[in-house]
Amino acid sequence: MINIDTKVSSMTKKPILVLGSSGYVGTRLVEQLIIEGYKVRAVARNKNRLKNNFWAAHPSVEIISADILDLSQVRSACKSCETAYYLIHSMLSSKKGFAEADRKAAQNFVNTAESEGLKRIIYLGGLGEKESGMGEHLRSRAEVADILKSGKVPVTYLRAAMIIGSGGSSFEIVRYLVDRLPVMTTPNWVYTKSQPISISNVIQYLTKSLEVPETIGETFDIGGPDILSYKELFDLYSGEAKLKKRWIVKLPILTPKMSSYWVALVTPVKLTLIRPLIEGLRTEAICKDNRIKNLIPQNLITCKRAIRAAINPEQHFTVYNLKGLNENNYAYEWSRPGDPPYSGGQVFEGSFELITESTAEEIWEPLKQISTDLSCCYNDIFWKWWRRADAFAGDVAFRIGLPGTTFKSKDGVFWRVVSSEPKKRLVIIAEVEIFGWMLKEFLIESVENGGTKLKFNIKFHPRGLAGISYWFATSMLHQVVFNNIMSWVAGCLTKTCTIKYT
Repeated sequence: MINIDTKVSSMTKKPILVLGSSGYVGTRLVEQLIIEGYKVRAVARNKNRLKNNFWAAHPSVEIISADILDLSQVRSACKSCETAYYLIHSMLSSKKGFAEADRKAAQNFVNTAESEGLKRIIYLGGLGEKESGMGEHLRSRAEVADILKSGKVPVTYLRAAMIIGSGGSSFEIVRYLVDRLPVMTTPNWVYTKSQPISISNVIQYLTKSLEVPETIGETFDIGGPDILSYKELFDLYSGEAKLKKRWIVKLPILTPKMSSYWVALVTPVKLTLIRPLIEGLRTEAICKDNRIKNLIPQNLITCKRAIRAAINPEQHFTVYNLKGLNENNYAYEWSRPGDPPYSGGQVFEGSFELITESTAEEIWEPLKQISTDLSCCYNDIFWKWWRRADAFAGDVAFRIGLPGTTFKSKDGVFWRVVSSEPKKRLVIIAEVEIFGWMLKEFLIESVENGGTKLKFNIKFHPRGLAGISYWFATSMLHQVVFNNIMSWVAGCLTKTCTIKYT
């Protein structure tokens, strides 16, 4: 977790420029800078990509569009700024010409930074030594750093290995591989050592660099407390996700290109992004310079804790219902609006709507009953069959490790009510021991032409292949059961109701 410090350094009265604000690191950096009291100019090639962020409407942020390859647009973005974060790289570009585009973009920015009077640049690049046979994209990042440092504006260069957090492409590849493959065939890179770092620690290093003059013009390696191989990282993830340890079969004949195609087949991450990431896995990424630990002391989060935070189910009913900034200090390892669609792992969703002339108060009465006895609306043969199927599969009960009151229904089901706002919202979360966990959200809203709408949202997060198979095998049954829940609520109301599946 990031501690909120509202102290503003003396040289940051002017807006801080963040180039690459739509990226995984950029969205979280902008959020933390605003929380700490800075004014921010968030820049992206398409500013519409920033509108879903918590901070999009905050008075301390200015959102603009700019193409880093267009000198006039870069000049306009730099106006009145003294400090800039450079978080741009061509990971999603086609292989042909990406390095040249990176060089041109960096040179454009160096020239503009000097002419517009910037006093400082902070750049986040990749960890790895040039002589170790690093991949082309990592080499390009190092070249960008050299170009930025060749100018007159001092550069703080932070080098990181894999960043752990939900939404980070490297971490999501690990998630999907372990979730979907009980047995993995991998090349030699599975035994390459690296020093991953949590996204929370990365954001802390980036923001606190503003307040530490000793970081100006310096290069630092940033990493977490653990040095481990990717096989060990797979084992850590499987343990935290409550999956059986994955079998690793090493096939030295697998080239990075072949590995990329295989990973693209198994995961929803784009091949154009996978290929540079796989190439980078061949390079050992361990911190050689640990000076920053003394300059910016913080609690470095272990890989185990970071993974646990990234797969914590609490994020899915907390973060996505926030209306503003991360004022409650929720972990940056959690998924956020604006993250890639594959963030957070596989999710199966469904939704029902009930339109009625009944009032919110009248609808809340049956929901209160559901919150204290979940089985009240499950008095049909489908529910009984479902529970027997779960018991046959080894599930003793529904369990979850979240705070709140645990209830036990008449048929022995355990669940937790994690949010209860009278006449507005009820959220129940439950976990099937083997297959995954499910969130059920009831939202009461007013309808424009009169009446009230009850929306019933369902999200099922499967645990490994068993959970995915479970959902597909019972999807029709789930739809019947969930429809019966809405029918039961409708039966408790005295006025006309219309139910539809969306």
